[in-house]
Amino acid sequence: MVIQGAIAVEPAEVGNKAFLRDADLVLVGSGLDENELFARCTPPSAAHSVRVLTGGVRALKRAGAGVAGRSAELARLDWVEPDELHRFALRVPNQVVLVDPDSAVALPTAIDTALRVAGNSNASRLVDSLQRLAGRSALRPLVAVTRDAGTAASLRVALMAESVTDVLVLSDGLPAYVNYLEVQQRIAANANLKLIRPCGAS
Repeated sequence: MVIQGAIAVEPAEVGNKAFLRDADLVLVGSGLDENELFARCTPPSAAHSVRVLTGGVRALKRAGAGVAGRSAELARLDWVEPDELHRFALRVPNQVVLVDPDSAVALPTAIDTALRVAGNSNASRLVDSLQRLAGRSALRPLVAVTRDAGTAASLRVALMAESVTDVLVLSDGLPAYVNYLEVQQRIAANANLKLIRPCGAS
């Protein structure tokens, strides 16, 4: 994905790049990483400014302003992927909303304190509830986490039908996030193991 006229730089590198020190900067993230970007907002000198674009690349796409990429990649901006949710939920759990959570399911710690709304009412009422919750936030959208992939797809359609842009939906729902965490735990558990080689390999 490309933003016309932009330079791709990792957030941690913003203050370390010599060619950026004398420039007025606008930092454009995903729209869910604004806390991290705001932490980089100290201007190098009083003569220069560093600002963060609220809503990030998602806001640019909605405005039709200079975001290019494969159509499938651009369509994915309407979804939140599990890894992105995890980083977001650890920083701002009050911006995550569980839609009709199954009380029998143990929730991951990162979203255990998330807001909850009933998803068993009609779609219009649910969208209205989410929109009202999103209206309480000045900086970033809500991320809705549904109980499964089908509910996530239905909610996304309902939000698009009502032109709601300040509520994003976790791709494939809560099971995708739980699966992501399990994979990360397996990776961490295996990180310290010696590589097992076939017998006789050197």
